[in-house]
Amino acid sequence: MVVKFNYYCFENAVHPKILNEMIKMMKQSKDKIKGNVEDKPARSKIRDSWVTFRSDAWLYKYTHPYVRKANQEAGWNFQWEMTEPAQLTAYTKKQHYNWHTDAFTSIPSSGPEWRKGKIRKLSSVLLLNDDFKGGEFQISYKSHYKDIVETPKFMRKAGSIIIFPGFVWHRVKPVTSGTRYSLTQWHVGAPYV
Repeated sequence: MVVKFNYYCFENAVHPKILNEMIKMMKQSKDKIKGNVEDKPARSKIRDSWVTFRSDAWLYKYTHPYVRKANQEAGWNFQWEMTEPAQLTAYTKKQHYNWHTDAFTSIPSSGPEWRKGKIRKLSSVLLLNDDFKGGEFQISYKSHYKDIVETPKFMRKAGSIIIFPGFVWHRVKPVTSGTRYSLTQWHVGAPYV
């Protein structure tokens, strides 16, 4: 699918006090697990991070307005019905997530009821802190038959949120010092027609 914008961003989207509450939630989580790939344990070559999932309504309150605005202003106008449980992620030294998309490889017919027959239309990533090194967020796409890799500078600043179609390739480079915290959400709807 060809789109005019491969991502859309907002700086200073969420107040530092709220970001700190999200980080605290991740740090205090008793159900942290190693991140998976397509619901299977990830090989550390592909993904190495700690995650916990939350469905607290207040997490969506701070991101949904930006997802709606980006969807409209970028001209995607994707229909989406709901958001999967939010993923709080921590990347410590040397942890990363290699190139991937968030789109399902097939339309799910099993799993949670809300997921059946739905696809990930939009992804959003909110950066919760900026006191780490490395861990750059990158986006990759083709333009005029050339491979483009962008490292959006605003994604180095806490409180920035990036929204992009689920089929866009992206990664988090290895963290070299400190811990990188983020909140990722996937906004799902009926398959494209």
